[in-house]
Amino acid sequence: MLMRRSFEQVVCAVVFCVLTFCYLYNYQADVLVVTQFLASGGQTHYAPFLGAVIITSVLLLLQVVVQFFARLRRRSYALTYAPSLLLLAWLTGIRSDVTTQVDFGSWWLAIPFLLLVIVPAIIQAMRYQPYEPDERRQGFLSQLLWINLITDCFPALALGMEDGETDIMKRPPRNADDGIFADGLGFDVAFQGIVITVLTLASYFIGHYLEAGRWEIVNSPDGMSMAFLTLSMVEIFHSFNMRSRKGSIFHMKHQNKYLWGAMALSFVLTSAVIYIPALSSAFGFERISALEYDVAIGLGLLVIPAVEISKWIRRKFA
Repeated sequence: MLMRRSFEQVVCAVVFCVLTFCYLYNYQADVLVVTQFLASGGQTHYAPFLGAVIITSVLLLLQVVVQFFARLRRRSYALTYAPSLLLLAWLTGIRSDVTTQVDFGSWWLAIPFLLLVIVPAIIQAMRYQPYEPDERRQGFLSQLLWINLITDCFPALALGMEDGETDIMKRPPRNADDGIFADGLGFDVAFQGIVITVLTLASYFIGHYLEAGRWEIVNSPDGMSMAFLTLSMVEIFHSFNMRSRKGSIFHMKHQNKYLWGAMALSFVLTSAVIYIPALSSAFGFERISALEYDVAIGLGLLVIPAVEISKWIRRKFA
């Protein structure tokens, strides 16, 4: 077990170093050239390759220091990379329109707030780590990885084939000073995230009730399988909501055939991972009944009317 854990930590370090170096060298070199030139008053210049090596090494050293004091292992080990990723985001967060001085925008305010989240999370992980079981009982493959790579991948690609909305050229240009969450996007993210969370949790508790006949908070195999199915279906159905941020999908005159095909493919693959024994065993799923399957699908479908109501309210009172 110790050798396996050490191997996993080495793999994490290698992946972190490779991705960080590639990100700095291939995508952020120009930003860092400008940053160093302005910060030094034109006295020094940034060398992309050497700079990427040094920054990557410093960030890895920071992770090693955090791990030395936190002593995290198992799943909470990933938290030891959070400070390094935060520092990386700050270093590459310079504004692209800088001409006379270095400006990191709102990062000066965001970093203290994020540290107030990361540090307590690490402390809590240290506190409850002794109670986490050594062996995974959910299968040797990741359920979340399936959702991210399989369930979300195909609808996301299909949305990229969506035609532009008919009134897109009639809209006023976006204000250059607006933040990323302007024009109600922040509310959309929060509201839709809450809806997805509620539906997934509801599916878990209903699944356990259908399995055990009582409402309680326990580790439920049926509840876990139903929650996975609902979350997967929510993502698939929600991709139809994303065809338009404000317009109703029921009033759109054309259909995205790629999105329908992606939905069908994701639907088949998600069902297969629950009902094919080899896959369900690998991912740690329990075979659920037809009633549980229908309830999970129905809960996932509720994301469409929930988002449609929020769109109608925005159009009505905007």
